[in-house]
Amino acid sequence: GSVASFREHRRAILRGLSDSAFAAIRGTPDSEHLMAIFLDQLDTDAPDQAAAMGQAMLAVLQAVTDLDRRDDQASTLNLVVTNGVESVASRYTTGVPETANTLYLQRSSRYHCEGDVCTFVDPGTERASVMLASEPLSQHEQWEPIPPNTLVTVAADHRVTLAPINIH
Repeated sequence: GSVASFREHRRAILRGLSDSAFAAIRGTPDSEHLMAIFLDQLDTDAPDQAAAMGQAMLAVLQAVTDLDRRDDQASTLNLVVTNGVESVASRYTTGVPETANTLYLQRSSRYHCEGDVCTFVDPGTERASVMLASEPLSQHEQWEPIPPNTLVTVAADHRVTLAPINIH
């Protein structure tokens, strides 16, 4: 996805950042600027980091929505952030929900590759995986389409929560 009219919105985004988030930006991609907003909003002391990451992601989506409303634009934002243990992702658009880029979820299996052939296998006693992809990676029937304007949270125990994104 992308931030609509990012070149025009870039200055407003930069203006709203803390000094440390501003200094962390090294390039010009919209994703780097959105990550800076995320880091500014993330409560690293929260006991539930998955929930804190979800709140920071919602703040990013709210910021982009506010910019798009000002200029009557529509952005599509499939964003994924992880701290190495928990993850949060969005399938979101500021426009018509049906225009959101696709996002799929696969859980409870293990992705196993031998050479060029990768398949899903029963995890047995091994830990299962949770995968998010813009398109299914296989014809495996367990890929779940994520509805438009949905926040996906993956906890450390691989518990997956889907919640509607209600930005005002």
